[in-house]
Amino acid sequence: MSLSEAQVSGAIGDVAEALIKASNPLAKVGMDGPKMGAELLADRERCEKADAEQEAAKRVQRETTKAKDAAYHRLWVKGSGFLDMVIAAVEKDSDAAKNFRRIRSRVSRPGAYAAQPAPLPVHRFAHGEELSGRLGGKCKKSKRALRNCDDPILAALSW
Repeated sequence: MSLSEAQVSGAIGDVAEALIKASNPLAKVGMDGPKMGAELLADRERCEKADAEQEAAKRVQRETTKAKDAAYHRLWVKGSGFLDMVIAAVEKDSDAAKNFRRIRSRVSRPGAYAAQPAPLPVHRFAHGEELSGRLGGKCKKSKRALRNCDDPILAALSW
């Protein structure tokens, strides 16, 4: 189980206090309790300073992201307006305008510039036949073939 930063910070304060309280018994075994406690507290101070810097960086990052998103929005608004001007310049009902309008439809179409989806897995049966994609597609197999499948999920579908 890992502790949160607040739990560690609080526990270190307690350990440092215990080291100071037990300075006499620790001195008998050659340890300097107050020095060890001060070392722990200094280390905690460095951790808390690093945490504060990280939180400040997160705030800056959030603001930078908002500014970037707004800039991209304004860029598209401007570019879309310019595209409207191009379409108007070549006459809205012309073939050239139809081609220019495709720019906007390509952008708004889901996956127009995205990566292609991964192919469906191919399942091999014990006797060498393959079943691609979902059941019920091009390749329907018998219950016996499904029972002999090396894929436990497909084999379970046969029951």
